[in-house]
Amino acid sequence: MKLMVIADAHGLPLAVYTASASPHEVTLVEATLDETITVGRPRRLVGDRAYDSRPCKISDVQ
Repeated sequence: MKLMVIADAHGLPLAVYTASASPHEVTLVEATLDETITVGRPRRLVGDRAYDSRPCKISDVQ
């Protein structure tokens, strides 16, 4: 099982998403963003180099 979490700068969770262990994390970003418990989406995301790949270009996070 994979647990995808988006947190703010203070470590407060903003989104949590679970998936099976097989999919790559990059393919789970959109689904994780859809689970945000705040109003709107984050203006800026920081991730490792894999999140800068072509399949992970998120158009509405800017």
